[in-house]
Amino acid sequence: MSEQEQDALSATVNWVREASQIVFLTGVELSLEVGLPDVSDLSFNPDIGKFKNRPEVRREYWEKIKDFYPRISEARPSPAHEAIYEMEFLCNVDCILTQAADGLHNKTGSEKIIEIYSTINWVHCHECGNDYHTDGILLSLEDSKTGIPKCKECQSDQMKPPLSFPGQPLPHWEIRESWMRLQHCDLFIVVGANLEIEPVASFPFQVMNKGNKVVIIGERKTPADDYVSAVIYGNPSQVMPYIVDKLKETQTIS
Repeated sequence: MSEQEQDALSATVNWVREASQIVFLTGVELSLEVGLPDVSDLSFNPDIGKFKNRPEVRREYWEKIKDFYPRISEARPSPAHEAIYEMEFLCNVDCILTQAADGLHNKTGSEKIIEIYSTINWVHCHECGNDYHTDGILLSLEDSKTGIPKCKECQSDQMKPPLSFPGQPLPHWEIRESWMRLQHCDLFIVVGANLEIEPVASFPFQVMNKGNKVVIIGERKTPADDYVSAVIYGNPSQVMPYIVDKLKETQTIS
C-alpha cells in the first residue's frame, strides 16, 4: 500500500469516527464480486414498449430470469456488504443507497437500505398493482403453458420487476429520498458504484457543494475522483473490513 493510499485510509477512518450522519452509496462492483450480473443495467432488460406489446418479448425475458435468478436467490453478501452492515453499529450510518437490485444488502440484516433502481426480488402487476415475490412467480411458471406469468388477482400477464426498463423513468420515490438524505449527511462514502450516469453522477457534487466530505472506494476510476475528499483504489471487500477493524481499535459496540 502506497503512502498516499495509507493517508487516504487513515483520513477516512477519522472522518467516519467524527461524522454525525453518514450516507453510503454502493454499486455493482459488490455484486460482481459474488458473481452476479447487473440486472438494473438498461442493456440487460427489454424496451418497455416491446415488453408490453409483444408476448414473445415477455416470454424471452422470463426465460432469462428463470435461468439466472436462482444465482441471486442463493448468493450471499460479500465481505464489503457485511462490513458496511457492521458499521451501522460502530458509527452514525443514516442509510445505504445502492444501485444494485439483487438484495444482497438486505441479506446482511440491514433495514437502512434505499434501492435506487428498485429490485428484481419482487414482481409488480401493471394492471391491478399487486406485488409478488420473484421466487413464487418463477414457481408458477412451471405450470404455465405460455411461459409468461399471470397475476393471481386479475389474470393479467403484464407482470415485471419494478426495475426501470429502457423507455421508463427511474423510480421516483427512491431518487427523491436519496437526494433528501444527501442534503443532511456530512460524510458520503461511495463503494463500488457507477458515477458515470445521472442522477447518481451528481451525488458527490451535491455533498461537496455543502462543504462536506466525500470518499470514493473501488477498483475503477470515476469522473468524480479528482474532486472529492479522498479516493481509495482497491477491492471493496478488502478495504471495507480494514476500515471496520480500525474503527474497532478505538470503539466498543454498545
